[in-house]
Amino acid sequence: MPKKVANSATNTQNNPNCVGDNVSPEFSWSNVPEGSKSFVMLMTDPEGRGGAGVVHWVAYGIPSSVTALRSSKLTQ
Repeated sequence: MPKKVANSATNTQNNPNCVGDNVSPEFSWSNVPEGSKSFVMLMTDPEGRGGAGVVHWVAYGIPSSVTALRSSKLTQ
C-alpha cells in the first residue's frame, strides 16, 4: 500500500514510523459473477501486532451493482 494511506500523525501517536496522509485506498473490480447479491471487503495486515495480524476494517452489504470503493464511499 502507498504511504499516503497510512494513518496521519494525529491518529498514530503510538507508531511515529508509520505516518501518511490517512487517505482511504481506492479499489475497483469487474466481471461480477452472475447471481452475486453483495460483496464484502476485508482489510487485514498479517504482519501487524508482531505477526499476530490486525483487521483494519470491514465493509459488507455492498450491492453487486457497485464496482468501486473510492474516498470512503460507494460508487456505482
